[in-house]
Formats: sequence, structure tokens, C-alpha cells
Amino acid sequence: MTSYSDSLRKGTRSRKVKDLPPDDRPREKLKKLGVRALSNLELLAVILGKGTKGKGVFQLAADVLVMAERNFENIEYSTLTGIVGMGPARSSRRTY
Repeated sequence: MTSYSDSLRKGTRSRKVKDLPPDDRPREKLKKLGVRALSNLELLAVILGKGTKGKGVFQLAADVLVMAERNFENIEYSTLTGIVGMGPARSSRRTY
């Protein structure tokens, strides 16, 4: 099995959703092909919804996945809020 950090090196995380062809965008892919067709990165990008001013949703999702890969069982609110772009609102929705 490929680790998240290995799969993230492929360059997807630096792309913007709007720059992808319509059929490759995570929400459209989810609607057309179902959840099993999405990578973990794409699924988390859909859940997060959008990035921040300085960080696209793929980069934000990648940061969360890398952190989760290191210490999944101990993900807490304070851990998520330590990721730039994961403020209190997003972090609280993801830990309960």
C-alpha cells in the first residue's frame, strides 16, 4: 500500500480544483463514479470544501493526511488547529 506522503508527491496537492478538467474534479467524480473512485486526498478535499487564501484545498487536505499518517489514533482538536488553514470551525467539525 502506498503511503499518503508518497502519493502526495505526484503533484496533485499543488493544483487548484478549477484548473482540473471537469471530469477530474473531486465533487464531479464523486457524483459520477461514487466514493470508491476517489483517493483519500480527493475525498478529504470534498469534505473540507475549500482551501484558504494562501493554501488550496488539495494542499490543506494533504497536510491533514500527512499528519494523520504519522499519528492517526491521536488526532485531536489541538493537533488539527496546528495546521495552517484548519481553524477552530473546521477542526471542531472533524474531531467529533
